[in-house]
Amino acid sequence: MSRLPASIRVSVLAAALLLPACSPHKVVHNPDAPIELPSSFHSISAEGANLPDRWWQSFGDPQLDKLVNAALSDNLQVLAAWERLEQVKAVSTMAGAARYPSLDVQAAVVRTQETPFNIPSSPLSLNASYEVDLFKSVGNGLGAARTDELAARDQVESLAMSLVAQIAETWFSLVSQRARLELLSEQIKTSENFLELAEMRLGQGLGSSLDLLQQRQQLAVVSGQRPLLESAVAVLQNQLALLTGQTPGSIKVAVRSTLPELPPLPGAGVPADLLLRRPDVRSARLAVTAADYRVAVAVSNRLPKLRLTGQYGPFTRVQTNFSINPVRNIAASILAPLFQGGRLKAEVKRNEAVVREKSYVFGQTLLQAITEVENALVQERKQVEYIALLEGQLTISQETLVEARARYGAGAGGQSFLQILTALSSAQQIEQTLLSAKQQALSYRISLCRALGGTWTHELSIASKPQDSSSPNEETSTL
Repeated sequence: MSRLPASIRVSVLAAALLLPACSPHKVVHNPDAPIELPSSFHSISAEGANLPDRWWQSFGDPQLDKLVNAALSDNLQVLAAWERLEQVKAVSTMAGAARYPSLDVQAAVVRTQETPFNIPSSPLSLNASYEVDLFKSVGNGLGAARTDELAARDQVESLAMSLVAQIAETWFSLVSQRARLELLSEQIKTSENFLELAEMRLGQGLGSSLDLLQQRQQLAVVSGQRPLLESAVAVLQNQLALLTGQTPGSIKVAVRSTLPELPPLPGAGVPADLLLRRPDVRSARLAVTAADYRVAVAVSNRLPKLRLTGQYGPFTRVQTNFSINPVRNIAASILAPLFQGGRLKAEVKRNEAVVREKSYVFGQTLLQAITEVENALVQERKQVEYIALLEGQLTISQETLVEARARYGAGAGGQSFLQILTALSSAQQIEQTLLSAKQQALSYRISLCRALGGTWTHELSIASKPQDSSSPNEETSTL
């Protein structure tokens, strides 16, 4: 082509560059899930209280807010996820580079007898190459890479959502253990009061040494729970340190000793909302599209390719002089696969199978999300019913204990101290069970909020810091 007139060469190049590319495979965007979505959640109506997008703020706990901010900034798993996203972005950039011509400079040192005094010459040349994207092989490859980038971003957001749920779960478990410690202190005092009653009755000749021994045993059983609760508090504090990127013992938080009331039940919306609000669902859906892009690439690779090459040079340098008569070459070549032993066809089939696999994974992820919402809804509703029953049992148990103590103190005939022990143990056990049940209700609410997803993760950035610059480490522990 170097012998063709310049006007013809330019026309060929322009026609190749401007030739409209067409893809032999149409990529499906926003594919449907391979499951039928229900119109509503079975366990509750779509209506309910408005839930803040940053749902943890509905508990009204400033310390929880600080812990969440610290975790989103410093959790090492989240930071690692951001770096994985950067890697995917770099791959996307590399895939996009194929849209542009490549330009290289070539230099060589040549010693020839034709030059005076056998002085080496230094020829320089510019080499250019460009593959015309006739069937959008490059474009579809770039589409796959950019879709992977979006999916990787959603994976970061999914990890952040899970992390916030872990922080809230761990925090309220810690608050619950602190509350149990305070409840235990009250129960120990109550048991000590009954021990004094048994000692007084024995001194008056109205009780027995067995009554005294039984109450001492009951007090020992209650007091023996303290080391385990203190251990649980220390472990939970270490877990919070881990989640916020700190070493165990380095985080000091002022832990409240009362659990918050359960906020009003939020509206669950409809299952289709999870396609937008759940980043793990979005990521799974994008994986289907990315795989479909790669099917298009595999199909295009079975078709001819048009490649343009050009050279300008060489510019030959001898000492300080350059030749001023460089050669200009431009060539176009077409490469078509003739026989590959079925490799290219098999690659298409492999990528088509990947699309089907990713579609099933997408469906399973969405199905799991719907199930999580349904489970959290029914678990919370039944847990609230259970708490109401426990509160009724506690009222009866406390009234029984008051009556038993009054009758025993008044020396009612046949009144045994064992009845006091039974009523006391029952009341204290129900108190502990009720506290655990309330903490479990909060856990189900956290699971529900996590399952419903949200849009607050769109604002996350590796470079951004929380607006609240205060750190939980500024607080001193009151444990």
